[in-house]
Amino acid sequence: MYLFELVERLVNVSEACRRAKVSRSTYYRWKPRYEKEGVEGLREPKSHAVHNPHTIDPEIERRITDLRLEHPDCGKKRIAQWI
Repeated sequence: MYLFELVERLVNVSEACRRAKVSRSTYYRWKPRYEKEGVEGLREPKSHAVHNPHTIDPEIERRITDLRLEHPDCGKKRIAQWI
């Protein structure tokens, strides 16, 4: 990668970062990843799925739907009591 080649040639991280238009903090964050895995190590890791505490378990959602269809006259409070 250009930045790491510059650092090797110039032996000056600040100057190499300035020429590559990369902050020094980014260089130092990338350096161990580059040394360990090469260019592949610089790919951004896949983000983890965001946990949404308001998501309803599919089984509970199915039970709610079934109860609602069986008892259309009942509201959310009654159905919540049954579950």
